[in-house]
Amino acid sequence: MNIKLFAQDTIIYGIGNASLRASAFLLIPLYTHALSVKDFGILSTLFITMQLMIMVITLGMRNTLLRFFKEYEEKNLISGLIGTSIAINLFAGILLTLIVVLFLQAPFCILLHTNHVYDYLLLTSASALIQTVTFQVMSYYRAKNKALKFTVISILSALILIISNLILLLIYNLDIKGVLYSSILTYSILFIFVTIDILWRQTGFAIVINLIPKLLRFGYPLAFSMLGQLVITSVSIYFLSYYQGQEVVAVYSLGYKFAMIMGIILALPFRLALQPFVFNNIDSPSIKETMSRLFTYFYLVFAFLSFSVLLISRLLLPVIAPPEYSAAFFLILLILPMFACDGLFIFGEILLAIENKTHIIGTTVGMCGILSLFLNFIFVPSMGCYGAIIASFTSCLCAGIILMIQGNKAFFIPINWFRTSFVVGLFFYFLIIIFLLYSKNHLVFYSGALLATFLLLPFVKIVNIFDDVEKAFIRNWLQVAKIYVYK
Repeated sequence: MNIKLFAQDTIIYGIGNASLRASAFLLIPLYTHALSVKDFGILSTLFITMQLMIMVITLGMRNTLLRFFKEYEEKNLISGLIGTSIAINLFAGILLTLIVVLFLQAPFCILLHTNHVYDYLLLTSASALIQTVTFQVMSYYRAKNKALKFTVISILSALILIISNLILLLIYNLDIKGVLYSSILTYSILFIFVTIDILWRQTGFAIVINLIPKLLRFGYPLAFSMLGQLVITSVSIYFLSYYQGQEVVAVYSLGYKFAMIMGIILALPFRLALQPFVFNNIDSPSIKETMSRLFTYFYLVFAFLSFSVLLISRLLLPVIAPPEYSAAFFLILLILPMFACDGLFIFGEILLAIENKTHIIGTTVGMCGILSLFLNFIFVPSMGCYGAIIASFTSCLCAGIILMIQGNKAFFIPINWFRTSFVVGLFFYFLIIIFLLYSKNHLVFYSGALLATFLLLPFVKIVNIFDDVEKAFIRNWLQVAKIYVYK
């Protein structure tokens, strides 16, 4: 067990996840130019609906498979573990699709401000189901630490998604339906490939009825947790849609997608690597100290990456979207603190999962999801996007803090709060700098950002934020980099 291996897996997962998830981001220019502002708002609402459905259909089975994989591999029962979890997903997905298509057409007509929602709901449900079962099968790669294979498949899938969107939108002019068809096609191809590679060639497939209660007991609280997280961060779209209209939804969604880059390149890869890393090393005497270091590293990397995202967004936003979306940059700045709460979520959840206390996760995030609904109802009608951000951040922070406190009670890790507070302060320092400069021209904006970065160097040295082990690692890394540059 070592942090270097964890970092390597995180980077590999980051490339794979970024390829698959970022394909949606790379398609934003296509969506903003090929679709009207209203249609882009409708599509954004359907994407959020799809993600909510995925959370329900999954029922926590991905994390459940990772938690029990080692145990069932030793018993030679992996086919039953994978097959039963997929069967649970399929049953939940078919049931939820029937509910959505048969009973929720009227609410979505009001929400989307259109009378033609049947096809949208059917295609959205189909995409959610095929995505869920595909990633459930792919969890095998994570459990076996086959990060590279996961990444290669993800990159190929991203290419298929981009090409199919281009064909269906630009050649066949299928608009919103074309985007949904593209999603279904991409994940269907991916599902066929991973099913042949994993279920047929390696594990086999079996449904063990007696295993269902055990998997559900562990997994369904995690489903509430994931659903609650999505409600906290994304339910604002529905309130904005109802009270403000699809044009406002479109601008908010664009800002949210830029901020979500942090989830694509850091939070999700970090989670993908951390879960098998911790579950496979629970009995290691150094696991608590290692997790403590990783907690601080998460926020250190988050601070600098978020600063980079803001700098790049300033240049990219006018290129990928028409002038009607210009207000999205300031929204990126305000939304980023919400994604900073991901670190609390990730570590709080995994600490509780170690002790099988997933019911605390589901209850906590569920209650904070209700809080988010209430705050959105209070703030969005009068404050629009700003009210949505206040509601989401407040609920996210409450959930993250509670999970971290409860997680540390269940499985204590000795977090260095001084170091963590410093790197969190660094994050807000960057946000303040961008806030003060965002209305200036490009020359002043980037010069000021560069100067603010250099001002940090002596302060970091005075504070002495790194310990001896980390300083030695940094010196070695710089030495290797220097040798590489002068070759």
